[in-house]
Amino acid sequence: MVVSQVSSPGKRMLRSTSAAPDRSVPPPSSSTEELLYRHATRRTLGEHTETSMSMKFFSRIPSVGHGHEHTIGQPNTEPLNTTTQADLGGRVFDLKPGLMPGAMVENVLVDGRAQGYVMSRSPHYVVWSERSDRVHVQGDNLPWACVARMWEGPRGAAISEDELWCVVIGLGFIAFPLRPGREMRSHWRHPFHERWQLHQPMTGDLVDAVLFTGVRALSAHRFALSTRWGLGNAWTMREWIYDADTDTIAEPRDIIDEAKRRASLRPKVSAAYAEERQLAAALRGDGAESTAEAGTTFELDPHGGERVLAKGKPVGTVLCRTSRFVVWQELGSMVCAEGETLPWLLLDDMYGGARAAAISPDEEWCVVVGCGFRVRHLRLAGVFRTHGADPGNILWLDEVEALGQHKFRLRGGAAGTVNEYVYDADSDELRLEAGESITPSD
Repeated sequence: MVVSQVSSPGKRMLRSTSAAPDRSVPPPSSSTEELLYRHATRRTLGEHTETSMSMKFFSRIPSVGHGHEHTIGQPNTEPLNTTTQADLGGRVFDLKPGLMPGAMVENVLVDGRAQGYVMSRSPHYVVWSERSDRVHVQGDNLPWACVARMWEGPRGAAISEDELWCVVIGLGFIAFPLRPGREMRSHWRHPFHERWQLHQPMTGDLVDAVLFTGVRALSAHRFALSTRWGLGNAWTMREWIYDADTDTIAEPRDIIDEAKRRASLRPKVSAAYAEERQLAAALRGDGAESTAEAGTTFELDPHGGERVLAKGKPVGTVLCRTSRFVVWQELGSMVCAEGETLPWLLLDDMYGGARAAAISPDEEWCVVVGCGFRVRHLRLAGVFRTHGADPGNILWLDEVEALGQHKFRLRGGAAGTVNEYVYDADSDELRLEAGESITPSD
């Protein structure tokens, strides 16, 4: 490993960003329903913040899972007495093997269904993510509480060696002491955006944003925050050191993995694909722009479907295929597409995983459903849209069918109800089959 310093090792004083309701960390005094409304109806495009439409029937669909609405309440944000500090509202932690060999994942179960995962655990405290955007904490002398909501979804957490401080990363980071009446610090955070705006390259007021991908605790209440996002290759990691005692952060340094750099097949993206925003190559260590180049293959499974193999090892399944395009899912949530004149694309890291996909008869449009739905025009630098995936107001869908004329029938729902919708990719309009018509928006 070769480490290169990109700037002087000075430190900068940090000033916590405001925790106003339209920011990423809501005030603990707000009600749950009020927070869900605020986060579901505000979006920022470039330098302008606007209110999205009320989505009418979307608001009646709960966002707790496919076909279920649990009765467990929201956590208290005020200190509880010691007799109830172990109460987790019925939540259960379940340790399971991860996707990678030897890896383990600690899931958070609510009503027997996975609703989140543990980001960090120490001898006396546990910090976890739940329902894609909530940060929860519980431990000795610290009753269970939801301490923050991060609209982009928390990416990880770390607890200091003496268990006095915790840092949670995402688009920016938050830091707080592990004690009742805690002070919440919020740094480098950004107001609510639609999640598709996190795809590289980020623009507008997100152009200088840092999406952290790693965090680890160092000595003396210091934390190493790192990212591999937006650096243009898979062999560079940029790292900052945050000091919780002084609330300062050092200038970043770049850590370069020379072995990965030497092994890369293509350090730069081909000129022909320069305008494509969803290239899988930008996130791969080998820079492969096609499945053939990466050694990824497809084979029939005994049940009549298709498996996806990465150098001979199963990593996913095919969602749909036409004569010219194929759409598949890897590692449980990574939705990909490839075809004639179209390189390997990573469409989205879809919360909860994709349920189904369909391609229009003329092979112009693709729709993937699950946690909301994703729409992609199957051309280089084509339009990409995401609808119904706001964490506070998820539209759960299970089926999709191409109807012709760039229209698709979507089917799904929750809480025992199933609805059918028709989506028109040309007009970007979603219509409830009963006749109600809206323009979908997160």
